Amino acid sequence: MIKLGVGISVLKAAQQRVSEAFDKSDRVCVAFSGGKDSTVVTHLVAEEARRRNRRFGLMFIDLEAQYQLTINHIKGIFKEYRNLIDPYWLCLPLTLRNSVSVYEPDWICWDTPKRNLWVRNPPKETALQYWWLERSGFFYAMEFEDFVHVFSKWYAKEGTLSCLIGIRAQESLNRFFTASRKRGYTSDQSSNVTNFYPIIDWKVEDIWTYHSKYPDKRYNPVYDKMFQSGVPLGRMRICHPYGDEQKAGLWLYRIIEPDTWERVVQRVSGVNSGALYAKSSYFNGGCLRLPKGLSWKDYLFTLIESMPERARNHYRGLMEDYVSKWKDRCYTEGIPDEVPKEVSHLVPSYKRLCRVILRNDYWGKSLGYKKVSKASNLTSNSFESQTG
Repeated sequence: MIKLGVGISVLKAAQQRVSEAFDKSDRVCVAFSGGKDSTVVTHLVAEEARRRNRRFGLMFIDLEAQYQLTINHIKGIFKEYRNLIDPYWLCLPLTLRNSVSVYEPDWICWDTPKRNLWVRNPPKETALQYWWLERSGFFYAMEFEDFVHVFSKWYAKEGTLSCLIGIRAQESLNRFFTASRKRGYTSDQSSNVTNFYPIIDWKVEDIWTYHSKYPDKRYNPVYDKMFQSGVPLGRMRICHPYGDEQKAGLWLYRIIEPDTWERVVQRVSGVNSGALYAKSSYFNGGCLRLPKGLSWKDYLFTLIESMPERARNHYRGLMEDYVSKWKDRCYTEGIPDEVPKEVSHLVPSYKRLCRVILRNDYWGKSLGYKKVSKASNLTSNSFESQTG
């Protein structure tokens, strides 16, 4: 796919998209994480809201085990734009992915029974009336993604809502295709809520160029600490650090905020080993070594049997489902034990399944599966072929 310029800067294009978001809907809301991308989107939306004399919703879902520098930055943004925003700083028990533990593949932030282990207490900015939660469909330990949808529907009320999200196509192909399906920057409209991606075509260098040209605009100082720690611009992440890709940055916590790290280790299962091994080829399933006397198939089931019961049953079902589907397609005698490296990411093999286990790819994303829901079993339509 060839990218064609339209003759304007990415900043001008983003400002036009923000303006269109205000034009299209009765209400506007920013999904704010405190990261570099959503911070820029917040500044752009605030400028447009001030120009139009309108307010907008600012939604921050606090995931508890986060950098204190990020929390301080968010407090500053909420204070700076207090006359323009409807503030929603949400500290709720939500289910989050934990890719660094087979004992706790999901964990619940702000889990009430574990209040004594919380990394910190909710800030005073969260002192909101949550009477709307039950009415809107929220329930305890709800999936993060499901809650975002529920909140958007609630905030739209009886009108229409433009939800502005700070994602960029440069970050992944999934994000590129998500936003490119319709006019390059909006998702398909679902009822009365439309997602806008105003900085979808920005590169990471554009983010920092923006801040260099507008030094009065706040940004999260945790990025300064990351830069000083030698992290490249494109690998700086502050989002939920226990995800499948984000875990590679866990080691930064003990360097940037050792006090926070001490509490995180007590709070979230597996984070210490994750920080030690997340960057290693072993943890990421890079250079796999087969134990002597075993085939990759034998090794796979050895790994599965070594797991706690919940993880063992889950992975056993995932692997059996995967092998069965390929058997029905073209591998009637069963999938091979190993294939050439050049096609290992396209062709099924037991070595590839071992890689899934060692990466703790709980939902089998690298195999083409999609997470359906916390309580759902794997179904036939949850599998997408990854043939070449």
